[in-house]
Amino acid sequence: MRVSHDTHPQADILYFSTGTPDVGGSDILTAPGVVVFVGAEDGHDIVGIEIIGASAYLPLGKKGYDAKTDTLMLGEKCAKPDLITQNDDFVAYWRVDKEFPDVGFLEPVGVAIKNASAHIANMKILSRQPTAR
Repeated sequence: MRVSHDTHPQADILYFSTGTPDVGGSDILTAPGVVVFVGAEDGHDIVGIEIIGASAYLPLGKKGYDAKTDTLMLGEKCAKPDLITQNDDFVAYWRVDKEFPDVGFLEPVGVAIKNASAHIANMKILSRQPTAR
């Protein structure tokens, strides 16, 4: 898994990727600033996660991290998801969109990242210096 962190103060974005190109993303409504990317149109095959405001989660242990299982939880692991998908160390929890249940669209409610400390330890830091005006 590829992990990068853009540490520029105006960005502060943490990105996890399996390396598979994405075709779109959906916000996790219970985790503001977290976007789940999928590899197929109307699919649930999670291929990446973007966390805007990553400093809320880093260093691990600040928010959503379970050291016993080495898992970073973004959003929630709902008690009865309509679908659970896994790809690499991502486990995504999906449920039917409550606003449009007849459409059958599944929205992400949470994503667990397994082996989080190893992925974070190997992340690429994308540090940019602010430009002078």
